[in-house]
Amino acid sequence: MAIFFLSIAPAGVAAQTLPEGVMRILEAEAERGLGDLEELVNYCEHLMENRIDINSATEGELAAFPLLSPFQVASIVEYRDLYGAILSAGELAQVDGFNEEKVERILPFITFGEDPSIAPEVGERISHKVILRGNGKFEKGTPLGYYGKYRFRVGENLQVGTTLSGKGASAHLQVGSVDLCRGLHLKSGVVGDYTVRLGQGLLLWNSFSLSGVGDPSSLLKLGGGIYPYTASSPQEAFRGVGATLLFCDNWELSLFYSEQGENVAGGSLGFSGERWRVGINGAAWRGDMWSGGVSADGLWSIGRYRVFSEVAIDSDGDGAALVGAVLPFSSSFECSALARWYSPEYSAQYGGAFSSISSCKDQLGGVVNILWIPQRELLFRGYVDVVYYPAPRWGVKVPSFEVESSCEGEWTKGESKLMLRWRYRFYGYEGRHQQGLRLHYSYHPASGFYLAARAEVVWNNLATSSPLEPGVALYAECGYTPLRKKWEVAVRGTVYHIDKWENRIYFYERDLPQSFSVPALYRRGWDLYGYIKYAPLSRVGLYLKVSTKMLKGQINLTF
Repeated sequence: MAIFFLSIAPAGVAAQTLPEGVMRILEAEAERGLGDLEELVNYCEHLMENRIDINSATEGELAAFPLLSPFQVASIVEYRDLYGAILSAGELAQVDGFNEEKVERILPFITFGEDPSIAPEVGERISHKVILRGNGKFEKGTPLGYYGKYRFRVGENLQVGTTLSGKGASAHLQVGSVDLCRGLHLKSGVVGDYTVRLGQGLLLWNSFSLSGVGDPSSLLKLGGGIYPYTASSPQEAFRGVGATLLFCDNWELSLFYSEQGENVAGGSLGFSGERWRVGINGAAWRGDMWSGGVSADGLWSIGRYRVFSEVAIDSDGDGAALVGAVLPFSSSFECSALARWYSPEYSAQYGGAFSSISSCKDQLGGVVNILWIPQRELLFRGYVDVVYYPAPRWGVKVPSFEVESSCEGEWTKGESKLMLRWRYRFYGYEGRHQQGLRLHYSYHPASGFYLAARAEVVWNNLATSSPLEPGVALYAECGYTPLRKKWEVAVRGTVYHIDKWENRIYFYERDLPQSFSVPALYRRGWDLYGYIKYAPLSRVGLYLKVSTKMLKGQINLTF
């Protein structure tokens, strides 16, 4: 079988691969079975297309950027006040809270400013993007899949987009950053398919979530109201109209109405002070009958620390609450914690707060994340989540207790990186202990030959004596990128021996731009794929992927 991909797009955007940190999050979310991964990929690529200027961005805009920790935000603001603009990646690496590796991780998403005397031409502010993709497996009875996307954008003020796939069709028109009258500003207005992110997600957050498995700051959600939906599963989005308005300098109002499947209506009203924000949120939805809820949320910045919370109650009087803090004690040690209580009867159909299961209900627990960098070449990252489920749930007929934890160490020397991760999970309702070890090595210079290799083993211990029967998977990858990066070639081979579904292993593998692949390896087998990129011109890129599993084709046009 084979995968074929052809792309014509700006080499500076579509040709970029996702940063390693994003790949790690995708693998972690796939392991937990949570999150809309395609929407997360689209969001990251949106950030790459709309890079944040770290010299002109306000402290609030920097704080809303998800790849900067509170300590790094405070350090950038303090550095700019003392020394002026940050002129290069090398200078940013000298700012407290950064090093070369951290700068490299965020470099695809930031700029260091442009010459303000050079205004963009009207034609340069207008862009079109077309994506056409087809795929099919060479298996009897497997249908062909298709995917198409079109986007038209004029600067930051107008965007029109549509997506068509085998899962359905979606479309949106977004108008943003418009002064309606004195003291009233339209931050964003969307007609069509969109998502809503309110507070910390206890009441409503029908978008992707980074959960708590990333860096410590990932526990904190930064809402923001209404966003157009651009992924290929429109049934996950709202369909109707929504808008976010700014007025009287400090007030923000979001309102929305949807008729996607069932009627949903709601909104939020927030007030922002110099270093704090509070808001109230409300939503109602109608299936066979109307239901809904209200919530109140807050975010407070105390020096470099952040404290956040949300309390919610549904239309039947059942409640939920969470409180957390992000604590960057120094440039080398960060910590975050979140405590949650969700009533067994609490109902938030579109909730997306931190949760160890797929819904925000029936939980009493706490999670802690840490990040420690004892020296420039060494990094430790870990988390532990302890939760009690006071009521029976699907597949579990009794109250239960679970523990999930992970400890990861990274050593970086020049272009080489070595990572070791241990993962543990305890399922109290069946007395099962699941453990996994991952060893990963990569050598990836800016140009020339690069390689990567990984070995992972997962096993389960039950209360009864039974053989371990671990699952094992290995892959090796090598590639080449020339100095000018006009072309790239890569090959990866994977072998696995996993007889039990409980021991399945997830490996991220390179896929088409604006898509992702994190397959669950199970049973016994092998896989091989090759990847070629060729960018003869600055706005043209050609891609080819050949795999043993699937045939795909894609055409991107940007002009």
